[in-house]
Amino acid sequence: MGLAFHIVPRIRNTSIAFPWPQRIVLILILLAVCSRFVGQTVTTWNIHGPLLLTSGMSLAIGLGLFTVVIGSTLWRGTARRGPAEAWLWMSLFWLVVAAAIYMDTVVQMMSGDPPIAPAPADGAFIHAALVGFIMNFVFGISLRVIPAFLGLPPLKLNIIRLSLVAVNGGVAITTLGLFTSFVGWVPVWGALLELGGFVAFVGGVRLYFHRKKSRNYTLKTYTRYEWYLRASYGWLVVGGSFQLWNTLVSILPGPFTSANLAAPTLHVFGLGFVTMIIMGMAARMIPIFEGAVLPMQRLMDAIFVLINASVLLRLGFGIIPTGMGWFGLALSGSLGTLSIACFALIIWQTIRHASRQRYSEIALAFGQQRLASGRSGQDK
Repeated sequence: MGLAFHIVPRIRNTSIAFPWPQRIVLILILLAVCSRFVGQTVTTWNIHGPLLLTSGMSLAIGLGLFTVVIGSTLWRGTARRGPAEAWLWMSLFWLVVAAAIYMDTVVQMMSGDPPIAPAPADGAFIHAALVGFIMNFVFGISLRVIPAFLGLPPLKLNIIRLSLVAVNGGVAITTLGLFTSFVGWVPVWGALLELGGFVAFVGGVRLYFHRKKSRNYTLKTYTRYEWYLRASYGWLVVGGSFQLWNTLVSILPGPFTSANLAAPTLHVFGLGFVTMIIMGMAARMIPIFEGAVLPMQRLMDAIFVLINASVLLRLGFGIIPTGMGWFGLALSGSLGTLSIACFALIIWQTIRHASRQRYSEIALAFGQQRLASGRSGQDK
């Protein structure tokens, strides 16, 4: 959401239509998360009903405001419309669907003691929010920034359009199938469409092609953000493959088992794709937005190793049954948490005044050096 408030106006070459709801949206989402957590975990007192209702209402109002603000910004603007906007509109659509499913979930939880989220509605909410809202948004932003960041060849627009239809058709089938607890071949078709859409998107962006343009970075840019972008889309295809695998083995008899221990597929989507690509984009964008230097760049390299190790461990121990399964999952969680905490520290340092001041000093010294070089050349 923070990226959307900052990036969407720049994509459309306009300003946020209504700037004031941004902080209200943040407050409402935080209130929804905290009241859900307390209402679901604190069972000593009979307070879960009001807290869960507060969570549902806060989330619905917050997401509604966000949809209105971003939707109006997408509608306005003078920039020429491109393929990214369709993905962003679909992202907002699935956000509204996710909010409606979430409200149904908390209403069902209010009548339970203890308050436990019903699996069908909870699974549908997670899928609509993660794949429908977040991934559509990431795909839309990727179309605008990744080709420029990586110096890639022109987009294959027809393949991108095919990917849009396949991904969102798959999300619709999968979300409806989860919500209605539908079994059979319908979930397989949903997973197959999503995987096909993921592969088509990667191919349409031509993500793994060699650079066609030379690198042209601002001063002290963290250049290895490209590792994050390419690795994240690799994990996306892996996650889609295992999602398809799980739906197939659930209906086909045989010796194969699904990879369900601690939800490794969800972990691959959430940490391997979403978290990693946000880290890569943020490492490139936030210093530009803030006019600052990204500090501790060696730590960014270590974070890349930690987060990929976390995903590999979760995937490996989630698939292969061993007596060390829970130890491997605990290690995976620890490494993932450590990587996120270290990244948060880097971003916190980036947006501080000292990093902006450091960038100003480097830019000033660079400018003086260029000026001196120019004068020296004129003298010669």
